[in-house]
Amino acid sequence: MNACEGLRSGVYHYCQKHHALHLIEAEEDVKPFLYDVLYGQDYFLNAAVTVFYTSVIDRIKWKYKGARIYRLMHYETAHYAQNFLLAGTAHNLGVFMTAAFKESLVESKLGIDGVHEVAMYVTGAGQKDEIGPYARAGIELSENVPADFKIVLPKALSSTAEQKILG
Repeated sequence: MNACEGLRSGVYHYCQKHHALHLIEAEEDVKPFLYDVLYGQDYFLNAAVTVFYTSVIDRIKWKYKGARIYRLMHYETAHYAQNFLLAGTAHNLGVFMTAAFKESLVESKLGIDGVHEVAMYVTGAGQKDEIGPYARAGIELSENVPADFKIVLPKALSSTAEQKILG
């Protein structure tokens, strides 16, 4: 948490069982940690909240067996992150996400081992910026598709033989 009314600045753990936040480490300024762990993605620095998603492998293994659990960890993380982004957008917040982060630093800060519980993804939310959270020096973003640009859907495969050839 960086700037949430009623909460100290710091690192929290969300306990799903009790639907509660627990302070792991109070930090007056989380920006240096965020800058380092997120490879300098500075649009996270002024976020009111940054969420690091983790997966506890044993919680998934009880239901799913084999290597498939690793794929399902990504699906579940993506669903949680998508809901966070949709809810933030509905509340007119600036929301953003990244998979570019230093796992070992996240694991160390959160006190997880990177084997039984692993860091998966990062989202953030804060006050919406007029130019968007991804505005950075030297990067120009397009807001509109050019008028002469044509979106073309792929041609449907006409026969079963074509489908077999192309996979």
